[in-house]
Amino acid sequence: FVGPMDDAPLLDDGYIPPMGAADDFGAAPADDFGAAPAPDGPARRRAQGPAPGPPPGDDGFVPPPFSGDDDDTTGAGYYGSGGFKSWNDREFLIAAGVDTSWEGYLYKFDWRTGNFTLLLDEMVDVHDAQRAADGDRAWVLLSGEYEFGEVSLDGDATELETKVERVASANLDFNHLQLVDDDAHAVISSRTDSTIYKCDPAADQSPKVWALGGPDGDYDIVGLDGTVYPAGDSYWSGQHNAEYIGDDEYAMFNNNWPVGVGPTNNSELLVVHLDPSDTYATVVWSYDTNTKTEEYGDNDLLPTGNMLGCWWQTVSRSVEDDYECKIVEVVRNTSELAVEIEFFGGEECTSGTCLVNASWYTYSVERFFPRPLVYDVACADGFLAFTTQDTFKRSDAQAGTFQVYDAADDLVVDAVAFSYVAHWRPTYLNASIGATAGFAGHLVVANAFGTNRTVAFSCAS
Repeated sequence: FVGPMDDAPLLDDGYIPPMGAADDFGAAPADDFGAAPAPDGPARRRAQGPAPGPPPGDDGFVPPPFSGDDDDTTGAGYYGSGGFKSWNDREFLIAAGVDTSWEGYLYKFDWRTGNFTLLLDEMVDVHDAQRAADGDRAWVLLSGEYEFGEVSLDGDATELETKVERVASANLDFNHLQLVDDDAHAVISSRTDSTIYKCDPAADQSPKVWALGGPDGDYDIVGLDGTVYPAGDSYWSGQHNAEYIGDDEYAMFNNNWPVGVGPTNNSELLVVHLDPSDTYATVVWSYDTNTKTEEYGDNDLLPTGNMLGCWWQTVSRSVEDDYECKIVEVVRNTSELAVEIEFFGGEECTSGTCLVNASWYTYSVERFFPRPLVYDVACADGFLAFTTQDTFKRSDAQAGTFQVYDAADDLVVDAVAFSYVAHWRPTYLNASIGATAGFAGHLVVANAFGTNRTVAFSCAS
């Protein structure tokens, strides 16, 4: 499912630019970042449909329309999407499992045209995939192995270049992979033993750098209520999509499955702070879903500081909360809902509490924007200052440029190169433009793909 997020509130400053109805999927006006008043409640969407089943032919959510004969494994059956990340401003990197299994193939998907491109003819574990820092390679989990590898995607080359062997626990169960520090380290999530690992992909021996949570954990964990969970224990259980989000913070969806080990038995969005030089980690935020999700689920940091999450109701639904799966944007410092999208299927709970027999479910959710975000633009005393964030989240710093023009479209400041801060954290920039009070101009900010946003400004002094 790819669709617009209209009226999505921006923490403290109004709204994130709505996608709009333009034919380029949201060429938003330059002044729409923070321009709208705050709503009385969360922006809500309701999606209705039959209980899920095999997508029919090319009409499902992510069944790549491959051609091939009956012996062609890349053209048989139907496909379910596992891991997916933005590849650039118009394509996703998608790991799609054959017949909804967790083994499948790696593709690019152009969401504007609906076209799929096969990237790797070797089967991989489709729980996760990520574009490499150099832009021409991808990191994937290896099918049937406790390993991950780097794949060359130049031309016809699809060779798996690097492997990392078993990290530690005999129960290791990779379900999430994130390369950080320009691919120098990997953050991997092992659901079975409730552990998050940081690894060194280049290490020949002992690739483990540290472990957090579970029997192999190296740090005590301090819960929200101050309870200390000693190293070797865990505050979470059976987590999904754990990843580093910058500023020594790690976000995850805590499934709390099969039993809750923290203060709640429900599944929750969770953020934990870990400075590796300390002897402990601290749970700094959580959002209770008020339900139980056996598997899947996501929790991501947005440019606003809000958290974007998704889950589905695995065990039961009530007549008051009869949705099958849900996507939310949560204001982190208040836990208020900014956006809520609920999906309803063919089963209806008419009274009390009903057991789940069939359901829509959500594995992960990603947000992206048609143009870079540019806001807090201010001009005074000959200097122009502004804040910017790229169109989608990346685990490494990415190149950007900005230019300044006067009202007559004459160039005042030529292309200045900068790097977007990783993990969608704000990038603060300023430039000397030598302007005086009353000067009017416009700022053009572009990312590495050439996508840009123009913002008009005037100088106060």
